[in-house]
Amino acid sequence: MGLHKFRKYLAPGLLTAGFAAILATNWPGQMSYDSVMQLADGRSGHYYSWHPVVMAWLLGLSDALIPGPGLFLAFTILLLWGAWLILWRGG
Repeated sequence: MGLHKFRKYLAPGLLTAGFAAILATNWPGQMSYDSVMQLADGRSGHYYSWHPVVMAWLLGLSDALIPGPGLFLAFTILLLWGAWLILWRGG
């Protein structure tokens, strides 16, 4: 019974540890020129560039709560972690 539980929780545990490591090593986020422009669009509320509006809007929302890209990074890591867990469990 112990080995079965170990196998059951091994993949989610490794995923969680991996994503925690990614978040810890990349906090508060790394931004290219395009990302900085999207953050500026999100902060100003004027979406006049060629960047995706939803991403700029989400960056602006997260920046209003905690300045910088950190909260947006945590949100995207959480989305990816959840997607991998759903795939691992088979939908």
